[in-house]
Amino acid sequence: MSITSLLFFETDLSGRPLETIDGDNHESRRKSLPADETGSNPYFQDPSLIHQAGYLLMSGSNTFNDLRQALNEETHGLQEFTTVRAKAIPSRRLEETFWMLAAELPSKPVIDELVDIYFAEVNWYYHILVRCYFDELYVAWGKASKGRTSDVKNDYHEGVSKDLLHVPALLFQVLAIALQFAPTSAGAVKKLGVHGLLARDRLSCKYSTKGLNVMTIIGHQHITISAVQHDLLRASWLKNCGQGTESWHSLGDAIRKAQELSLYQNSKIRPSESCSVGEKLKMIWNDEYKRRLWVTLFSWDSHMALALGRPRIINASDCDIKTPMDCDTPRDPSTTIPTPYASENDTMPTSFYPSILGYSIAQMVHEMRTTGANKRFPRNYQVIGDMHRRILSLLDTVPPVFRVQNPDISWDSRCPNLPRQREQIFMAVNSLLLGLHRSHIHTQPESREAAIEAALSVLQAQQRFFDLTPRNQYRFFGLAFFTMDAATFLSAATMLHRLIDAQLRERIDFALHQALIRLEALQDVNPLARSGVKLLRYCFQKIQYSPRHTDQVPPNLGHSAFHTSPGVYATPLLSSTSQDSLGGLQSEPCSTSEIFQTQSLIPESTIQDVASELNTFEVSYWIEQVNQIPMEDFGPGSSTWDTLFGQSNGAFN
Repeated sequence: MSITSLLFFETDLSGRPLETIDGDNHESRRKSLPADETGSNPYFQDPSLIHQAGYLLMSGSNTFNDLRQALNEETHGLQEFTTVRAKAIPSRRLEETFWMLAAELPSKPVIDELVDIYFAEVNWYYHILVRCYFDELYVAWGKASKGRTSDVKNDYHEGVSKDLLHVPALLFQVLAIALQFAPTSAGAVKKLGVHGLLARDRLSCKYSTKGLNVMTIIGHQHITISAVQHDLLRASWLKNCGQGTESWHSLGDAIRKAQELSLYQNSKIRPSESCSVGEKLKMIWNDEYKRRLWVTLFSWDSHMALALGRPRIINASDCDIKTPMDCDTPRDPSTTIPTPYASENDTMPTSFYPSILGYSIAQMVHEMRTTGANKRFPRNYQVIGDMHRRILSLLDTVPPVFRVQNPDISWDSRCPNLPRQREQIFMAVNSLLLGLHRSHIHTQPESREAAIEAALSVLQAQQRFFDLTPRNQYRFFGLAFFTMDAATFLSAATMLHRLIDAQLRERIDFALHQALIRLEALQDVNPLARSGVKLLRYCFQKIQYSPRHTDQVPPNLGHSAFHTSPGVYATPLLSSTSQDSLGGLQSEPCSTSEIFQTQSLIPESTIQDVASELNTFEVSYWIEQVNQIPMEDFGPGSSTWDTLFGQSNGAFN
């Protein structure tokens, strides 16, 4: 089997191969190893000891580095054990394949336009790339690859810096995401001949897969920042396709590469005496650039752990980087001194602030997991109350220009993404509150109230975010995910508990109604929303026939139970001020009965029917829990609610 057939295969959005060049089946590709002209595995050639064992070359990190330190000036004696292979691409056959892949990048005008679309439409949301550093790499790659002939056998990569070899892969991922968000009027879309949504998705998938193939060729011996960014972009592309499990694995790849580069550790800048001021400034900004990338990885890892119940890939105790500054990276880092944003100076707000606050939220996720605050039956419930107040205090630190309540809107006309960034911040804080209290709603009325208020706040922020979002950006995974997460929780809470507050029931009904309308608007382009429509309609059907969806007040659960818990709080967990900050903007409520008059339900539907058409963004978690909801008996002995809210055995006590 040829190397070309090993690397040149496309997949559909579920990861299944669409085609191969020579017709080999997937199983034979999986079992084969790439070989050079002599038949030996090129990755086995000239391996170093550090690569064989997996040592990290950092002082004090392992026994091998202890030996290097003991030998002091005699480190040259260990050179044969520490030198990685000279060639980034280990065989001529793989070099040919690399250049064949790079040649499939579209023309420069098309790339330029799609890159502009990515930075205008997407990067403000993900904060993966920094324009000045990306442009520098892109220009350098253009010069290095210029003049390559179609006869790739005569063109090898020795003249190309190893730092640039990941650029084609990075470009493929940028193009793939840009195609997901490009306006239909974009010239690049017309030039590529992908006018329909299906054609555009196929080309996007093709580009993303080719980026992955380039990374496969290069391997892991010459990791660069671009390699980390590639994997993170791939993770975001997979999220937008509703491939949550694959996205989580791609995030793991990005984190491992970043750890290989020691991005999790604080670095010391040591400019030489001959360095100019401009060179020193570039070094400072480059260090800032790396720290920001690590912050993004850290935040993504924490969010997936909190929202999806996944284990954390990063151990926070391993990390000692300083928090990046709240300032935007300049177009020319050699001419600008890093200066943190100060709202009192009336300067333009930075686009990076949401990432800094997200980093603070991510650190709280780690603290929550470490202390077990998100687990049922904590030794001291006061810990949950203390963390709740600390989370709310994050909103108190938000500059006026980024807060939802009474914001400073003087910059909105010059910063078009600012209104949605406010909602991003508000959603992130309330999602953390929901994650904190979800496990305690059975036994602690305060947590039940806090979780419901947080879920309502998430849905209200989602509605405002949606209202500000153009149709070409409906692919953002968060538009569907946060809606589904909060709506599923509220649906279950409504079926589990008799809500005695009529106004609260109306707020929940209205929020769920809006959520369904949003998901229906998104479903044509957002796979997760398409699944969410089916799930939420099923939840409505369950709510309609739930005996707890009544006005009857259950025993020992009067209104005061939502405010006090003996031995824990003498005052409400949520003060009126806190509830105002959580609740956001109120809307006119309506009843779920109105939905049943206008929305068709799946006749005699079962949750398995819904599950059969779901994508893989962890919707199975919600589906499995909702499927266990009994239609008639909602007694306190049911174990449905233990699993639904992330708990093990038992129910009300």
